Amino acid sequence: VESLAKKYEEKYKQVGEIASKLAVEDATFRDIQ
Repeated sequence: VESLAKKYEEKYKQVGEIASKLAVEDATFRDIQ
């Protein structure tokens, strides 16, 4: 159970990083327009 939670935590972290990256790029794109 512990290893599964760790895996999920890492996956969630990666998804969060990707989401924040996309949000920053989206904001930058809107500023350019």
